[in-house]
Amino acid sequence: MIGDNQIHQRPTSYVPRLPVEASAKEGPTSKQRGTNRTCDVRRLTMVSGFSLAELLVVMMLFSFAMVILGQTYIQFMRLSNKTANAATVQQDTRFVLEYVARAVRGSEIDYSASITNPTSTLRLLKTDGDYLEIKKSAPGDSLCADEPAVSCLLITPDSGLTWAPLTAKHVNVDRFDIYIQPQVSPFELSGSPADYPNDQQPIVTVNLTLTINAKNERESFTQSAQTSISSRVYVR
Repeated sequence: MIGDNQIHQRPTSYVPRLPVEASAKEGPTSKQRGTNRTCDVRRLTMVSGFSLAELLVVMMLFSFAMVILGQTYIQFMRLSNKTANAATVQQDTRFVLEYVARAVRGSEIDYSASITNPTSTLRLLKTDGDYLEIKKSAPGDSLCADEPAVSCLLITPDSGLTWAPLTAKHVNVDRFDIYIQPQVSPFELSGSPADYPNDQQPIVTVNLTLTINAKNERESFTQSAQTSISSRVYVR
């Protein structure tokens, strides 16, 4: 038995105190901050880059690419200029031949002067009494109003009062040969007894060669053409 003088104590329950984490209440210490800064600097210095050899290789490849592109562009421009020059020469060739053909068909050949084949001058008699003349000019003729080395085709519709170039600028006339058959007029009586020297219908043959006067020889273009035209004027 327990005596009355004994003090009875009720056992109390033990509640342990949990430690509070310092990281939850306190910030990083100066040592930790220094460690983090050192790690950041190391990360920056350890970033991978290009070496000098790699840069030289890239620059060399870029230079090769620029050279290839430059050469391609130059060739393209030369081809474009040559195509434009060819179009100009071909257009001039067609225009000259068509103009001469219309003039020969509708006019009479002037047989007043002796005709020698080939000649570089074509003179036709018009119905109004004037003559139309087409001739190759000398190089640098002021009537051409072109470069000193260019020969053009000149035309006068009024018996030599006014002259004008028939070909375009920078187009040189390398050849303008005229062949006239027959060389004696078939419309004039001659001899005794008087008779016509021949019964041929006048025919004019034109040999034409044009060249564009380009600054670069690779862009130059030459066109040659020939045609024969029969006069439709018969005055017998």
